[in-house]
Amino acid sequence: MANEDINMEDGQDNNLAAGSGSTTAPGELGSPPRRKSKSQGTRHKRESSVDMLGQDTDTQSGTSSTTSTFGETNGASSASSAGTADIPPIDDQIQRVMALAKEPMREGQVGYLVAKKWLDRVIARGSRAGKSDTFGKEAREGEIGPVDNTGINMVIDPSSSGYKDEGGEPFVPLKPGLNIKDDYEILPQSAWELIIKWYGLAKGSPVIRRYCHNTSTSETQENLIYELSPPVFTILKLPDPSEGTTPKSLKERDATPVKILASRHELFQDFLNRAKQYTGIEFKTKVRVWRILGGLGGGSRGGMMTPAQSRSNSPAPGAIATVDPGDKLVLDAITFAHLQLGSQRELIDAKDETANEKNNGHSRLGIVGFGQDEVIVLEEQIGGPAGGEWVSNMSVSKAKSPGVSISVTKSGVTTIPNPAPQA
Repeated sequence: MANEDINMEDGQDNNLAAGSGSTTAPGELGSPPRRKSKSQGTRHKRESSVDMLGQDTDTQSGTSSTTSTFGETNGASSASSAGTADIPPIDDQIQRVMALAKEPMREGQVGYLVAKKWLDRVIARGSRAGKSDTFGKEAREGEIGPVDNTGINMVIDPSSSGYKDEGGEPFVPLKPGLNIKDDYEILPQSAWELIIKWYGLAKGSPVIRRYCHNTSTSETQENLIYELSPPVFTILKLPDPSEGTTPKSLKERDATPVKILASRHELFQDFLNRAKQYTGIEFKTKVRVWRILGGLGGGSRGGMMTPAQSRSNSPAPGAIATVDPGDKLVLDAITFAHLQLGSQRELIDAKDETANEKNNGHSRLGIVGFGQDEVIVLEEQIGGPAGGEWVSNMSVSKAKSPGVSISVTKSGVTTIPNPAPQA
């Protein structure tokens, strides 16, 4: 996936500064409701970066020198049925789409990606294109045909085809290395609906949606950005061992980690609520969230851990976590204990308030440091002698690995070799 967001206010690519098998099928995962922006300040005008819209044509209806319409150019391969009635000339089509694309953006707005290769076939037929050599023979000749986005989408993980985006629609990952203007453009829904009405959608072509969010911390300004690559979270759990063997625990024993697609702009508490739901953690059970920095695969359980990868608080744009999450949903306490604090795991500084009806926290995933793909562990809180203790503090302090006694402190894991036998 292209790990970048698009700011349509200034036509530039932008990266959010936030440090960024399953038990339920990815397609079953829920998605948070779209929320209204709290910023009430000046709303920016959309500065179109769409080449098709940047022609600044002032051609009036009926005066275009090019009068090709959908009825003359569209082939029969369209998967959508588009009629020929009320189809304006090409120049008028461009003008109408341009007007819609210049309307002010808003929080939660849906944008539709359109392959530049297909857009060029429309632009090349407009009177403003003239005899320009900007467009090749493929764009200038033959039928325009239905909208075709094949070639800009890519499914990296086979299971990702089942992810739902924040609007509950199928999520379509982008092919890596693509750039706005060169490979695709983003149009508002009103403009997308017009071109689909005129040209239809090619058979097999994906519909690629992205959502606009305000990333500004100012109360009077908005920085509206399309989030192109929302992160995917691989979630493990560290359950309370005192529950013993139950049908639930037996089922979870062979379950694989849960994967959730989430917007960086989703409220942390909403995300945590979803994560608890999909990992089978009771709503009332408090958890704390750990980010895994080292690997968990390759025989790491109860043994040596793979070295932690270097990590900065603000990963470089395009950086994607490559941590191996292992193949089990449930993480045992000893394995967790072997993860050194700071180098192999770190605690997220955000409390679980999902069961607190009075909580009005507004921290979003990007703010708490979740801006890219991550492997995280949900550690359950248990009663314990002092009350409010955590699984790792309770069970690992009693656990022993061959030749080593393990104790857990707030600062990490302390390992103490057993005393040497007396001669």
